[in-house]
Amino acid sequence: MKINFTILLLISFYFLSAQNVKEFYVVQKIGHSIEPDSISVNTNDELVLSFSKPELQNFFQSKTLYAYEQAFPESTNDTLVNTYFLRSASNLTKINLESLSDVLFVEELELMEDYLLHEPNDYFYEEWGWDGLC
Repeated sequence: MKINFTILLLISFYFLSAQNVKEFYVVQKIGHSIEPDSISVNTNDELVLSFSKPELQNFFQSKTLYAYEQAFPESTNDTLVNTYFLRSASNLTKINLESLSDVLFVEELELMEDYLLHEPNDYFYEEWGWDGLC
């Protein structure tokens, strides 16, 4: 009985902690940058970001981040090249991110068993004769 209670407690903790994590795609405006100058990881596996722009430094200083990376680095599409993937604790919201002057668009992602739905396949559009109208 004691083992069952412990297992139930661990499972409950896992699901409760997973619900606090949010993931976002953040698109920076053309000619602007939300790229951090440096990224380090503290002892809690949280990212510590450093920005030269005070607005970004002040904003992210109080946020708990687990991932901050260019979402589609090999893309040839301008929008995808300017898209970043962020994973954060619950203290970051879509509205907070949209308030940044360098941000064009934010999309909050649903967590789907620890992976994103798919990565856009725009790498070969030139071969297919894609005209960019989509």
